Amino acid sequence: MNLQHYLQTMDSNKGYTLIELIVVIILISSFVSLASGSIVILFNRGFQVILEQSVSRSNANRIYTAISRDLRNIKDIASILTANNNIIAFNDIEDNTISYYPENQKIQKSINGTSYQFAENAHALNFIYYDASNNVLSEPMTGNGISTNIRTIESEIAIGENISHITINMRVRPRNIRG
Repeated sequence: MNLQHYLQTMDSNKGYTLIELIVVIILISSFVSLASGSIVILFNRGFQVILEQSVSRSNANRIYTAISRDLRNIKDIASILTANNNIIAFNDIEDNTISYYPENQKIQKSINGTSYQFAENAHALNFIYYDASNNVLSEPMTGNGISTNIRTIESEIAIGENISHITINMRVRPRNIRG
């Protein structure tokens, strides 16, 4: 009786068939692969953002270093040729005529009349000029030697695209201008 009862209960126990087990494994595998694919896509987007921001920071550092170095090396007060809100032109200590100006979302640099693209994706290039008392000077100031009140130059440059947009602010006092 025990053996017969045992055999009957074995037949009546419903278990999973091999096919049902394979179907469940396939479904779980597909959900896991979809989830991991989404994670990989999110990781790649995050990596792209970090990479773009890193490139923008590197460009910003290069721009900041070059412009501030050039502005510090203005020869003297009379060497400032043009000074308005988005263009500056001057002679440096080596008598090179240097100018910075925006053109079609780029910053152009000119040395002795030869222009080249200095920075891409530049959304703004602004200059503010201060006198010896740190008062803002009015615009525009052009002509050789008429911008004699300038003692400090402040610049704001916005570069980059979308998420990697960076604004650089610098305040420079030219070495050879005293007052």
